[in-house]
Formats: sequence, structure tokens, C-alpha cells
Amino acid sequence: FSAVVVGTALLVSATAAESGGVLAPSGVFRYFRTNTIPPGLHLRPAELLDIPRLREINERELKEHYRQCWWEEYILSEPELTQVIEDARTKKILGYILAAIRPNCGEIVSLAVDWRWQRRGLGGLLIQRCVEEMRQRHNRSRVMLYARTRTRPWVNRMYRNMGFVRASLLEKYYADGEDAEILECSIPDCYTFDSPNNYRPVPDPGALLDQNELLHN
Repeated sequence: FSAVVVGTALLVSATAAESGGVLAPSGVFRYFRTNTIPPGLHLRPAELLDIPRLREINERELKEHYRQCWWEEYILSEPELTQVIEDARTKKILGYILAAIRPNCGEIVSLAVDWRWQRRGLGGLLIQRCVEEMRQRHNRSRVMLYARTRTRPWVNRMYRNMGFVRASLLEKYYADGEDAEILECSIPDCYTFDSPNNYRPVPDPGALLDQNELLHN
């Protein structure tokens, strides 16, 4: 399995957030940019009818191919952890997240955003909603994922700013011979999607969400 590809070890210093919230140290999950869903977009649980569009995004952005039954299993078994973000007007899905509950943690299994909507904070919103469900509904205190070692810089920055750190490296994990990193972080007891002042990072000027570019460009 693979989430959005991620690069080098992710380390962030523990400093106070300018917004007045507390910036957690590396290895503790925190908000990325904002928890506000941009106007015109809608976050909801995935449905079986969404699978063709999810497969389209997955195969283009992650270059991975999963059978129909694989998608059905996650949507039916973990409905609250399988989320999509869509254009509220056209109903077109722009990104998705699939996750699962393991014995000792929550796992992000797959995360992808359509290339036309990348670098706008949608992946972070999907992760935040999913992690809330892991913490509040399933009482998991840790989240992890497998990720390819080659990544785009803004994806690396997203995971770093959310508190993920590299736990280990698996050599030649993927079928094409690429290595995988296991990234993980703990989830604070108080974490919810709607509490933006808890564990909030210092704003990153290089990765701010441009609200003017979000819709119908």
C-alpha cells in the first residue's frame, strides 16, 4: 500500500505557533495550514459509486493498480475513514483518503489528490478528518503510513508540518524496486478536526493556501 509519496526524514523544531496555539514537537500530529474547508468544496465519506473516479486519481497520481474488490473492502469496512473531497457544484471528486484501523494504530493506506488541485491544502484536510476519526471513534493514539522515498517537495513539507517522522526504511519494498519509509506520529488526546488552536504549526509562507485559485480555474 502507499500514501502520497514522501521523501527524507521529517523533523520539525518545537516552537510556539504565532496563532496562539501550541506547536507540538516532531512526532506529534498537528494541523497543517488550516482546518477550514475552502468555499465551494465538500468533504464526505466515500461511496461505492465513487470507485471509478478514485481509481482514476490513484492510477494517475500514484501509478498503482488495485482491483475493484480492494476498494470495496475499505469503503465498506471503514466507511468513516474513507473520505473524499469534491467540488460542491459539479460533484467531481478532487482527492481521497483510504485508511484502516490496525491493532495498535491507525494506518493511512492511500492518499491522492488530482494534479490540478495539488498544493492547495486538500491532502492535509483529508488527513486531518481521517485522524480525528482514528482518535475519537477508534481511540488510536498513533497513525502511520508507508511511503515511497521519492517525492515532490510540497508533499514532504506537508508531512513534516503535520508532525510525521521516519520510523524505519524498507529496502526495495515496492514492486518496481523503490524503497519505502514508514512514517508515523502520535495523536494528541484532545485532537479533533474542529479545534484549530491545538497543536497548530507556525504558518509556512511557502505553502500558504491561495483561496483565489481554488475553484473553477
